[in-house]
Amino acid sequence: MDTLFAPDDFTALRTRYFSDMAGQFDADPSGWLSIEPNSRDWLPIPTLSSPSVAQYYIDEGSGVAGPSKDRIARLLSELEDRTLDKHEFSLCPSGTCASLVVLATLKDLGVAAIRFETPTYYAAVEQTDALELRREMIPTYRQGAYAVGRDQATGRIKTPTALWMTQPRFAVGLDQSLPFLVDVLEELALKRGYLVIDEVMDQLFPAHLATLGAIAAKRDLPLIRIRSFLKAAGINGIRLSVILHPAPMRRHIVNALEMFGGAVDAFSLATVSLLADDLIRYRTMLEAANKQAKRLCRRAERLVRGTELELNPLCNGYIGSMVANLGRFGNTWDERRKWLLTGCRRVRTPIVLGASFYAAIDPPNETIRLNFFTQSEELLRGIDNILGLFNG
Repeated sequence: MDTLFAPDDFTALRTRYFSDMAGQFDADPSGWLSIEPNSRDWLPIPTLSSPSVAQYYIDEGSGVAGPSKDRIARLLSELEDRTLDKHEFSLCPSGTCASLVVLATLKDLGVAAIRFETPTYYAAVEQTDALELRREMIPTYRQGAYAVGRDQATGRIKTPTALWMTQPRFAVGLDQSLPFLVDVLEELALKRGYLVIDEVMDQLFPAHLATLGAIAAKRDLPLIRIRSFLKAAGINGIRLSVILHPAPMRRHIVNALEMFGGAVDAFSLATVSLLADDLIRYRTMLEAANKQAKRLCRRAERLVRGTELELNPLCNGYIGSMVANLGRFGNTWDERRKWLLTGCRRVRTPIVLGASFYAAIDPPNETIRLNFFTQSEELLRGIDNILGLFNG
C-alpha cells in the first residue's frame, strides 16, 4: 500500500461486506441506484423520427447534424457568457468517454505524465494507467480545506505534464479559486503543459469557470474542460457531454473520438437540443439540483454536529462526503476500516470509502462518500445508522 493513497478496493469491499444483502439494505447513503433528483420534473421529452435513429451521430465533419451542433453552440455560448465557435468544442457520449478522449489526445501531443488533484473520479486515473502515462497524485486533507499548493500543482515538472482537476472538487463540493487556476494555467503554459478540468458536476449557470475559459481563449492558454449537460442535474440516462478545447486541438480530439467510438445517442442529442431552445428551463433544472443537494447537506450537517462524524461543506455538485474519526476503534488503518465496514454490514448500510475516489490516507480518519440526490430520509437514516456504531 502506498503511504499516501490506498488502492481502490471498491469491488472487493462490496463483495466481502454487502453483496449478499442486495435488495435488503436499510439505507444506501453512498450509492447511485436510487436517486431522486428534483430536476427531472423539468426534463423535456423529444419525439424522434425514424430517419433520425438510423444514423450515427459522431462529432466529426458532418457526423453531428449541423442544426443540432448549432443549437448546442448557442447553449454553450450562454453557459460560457461568450460566443463559442463550433471548432472550440467536441461532443461525447459521456464524461468518462470524454476523459479517455482527452487523455489519448494529450498522449498524442507528447504529454508523458498526468498529475491529479485529489480526491478525484476513479475512471480518469484508471484510464491514465491503461494508456501507460505516468501518474502523479497530489494529496489534500480536510484540515487544510483540501487546498492544493502552487508547488504541488506545477512544481518539479521535467516532462510535458497535464494537471487534472475537478470543478467542483470531487466528493468535496467546493468551488475552485479562479485566481489560483489562472496562475497555474499560465505557469503550465510556460512548461509546455496543460490544465484539464473535469466540470461534469458543476451546477452553476453561467459556468463557475466561464471566466477562466474566456481568459484562456484570449491568451491562447492550454486549457481543456470536460462538461456534461445533465449529469450535474442527476439526469444520468441522458448521455451527452462536451470537451471544451483550443480550436487547433480539434483534429486530435476527432481522431480519438473515431478510435473510441464516440458516437452520441440520438435521443440524448435531441433532448439537449430542446434545452438549447429553452434556456430558462435548463437554468431552472441546474438551480433545482443545486438547491436540493445543498438543502439536504445542511440537514445532514445538523445531524452530525458535535459527533465523531464531520461533513465536508458541499456548495456545488451532489457528490459529497463525510469524515469519520475512528481513533477509538483500532491501532492500525486496517483495524479501524474493518470495524467500520463490519458495523455498516450489521446495520445494513453499504458505504463507499475514500480509497475509491482517491482521498489521501489521513489516520485516524476515514472518508465516506455521500450522494445528496439520494432520497432525503434514506440518506439521513444511513448517516444515523453510522452514528449509532459509535454509541454501540
